[in-house]
Amino acid sequence: MIEKKIIRDKLQPLNDRIDKIYSVYGESLGDQLIDRISISLDQLFSDFQIKSSKSFDSYWTRITELNSKLSSKSIVREEDGENIPKFIDEFNKKNK
Repeated sequence: MIEKKIIRDKLQPLNDRIDKIYSVYGESLGDQLIDRISISLDQLFSDFQIKSSKSFDSYWTRITELNSKLSSKSIVREEDGENIPKFIDEFNKKNK
């Protein structure tokens, strides 16, 4: 979750510039600026949603493919005794 203080601190310079435009150029031009900023932000969020949706879909498709490949494989246990860790070898000897 994004902290409100961080948002306020990051957006304060933008708010200061908008206030300056309102005071210098008037309410009409300030409203036009706010409308343009709003349209740009809406487009940015829309583009982000579209791209992130494609990215997540691609990610989950790949994960599903990998999981299906792994589920069809089995673990082959080597019985040569050389590659078995000592604690497993001792456990096996105790339980025989």
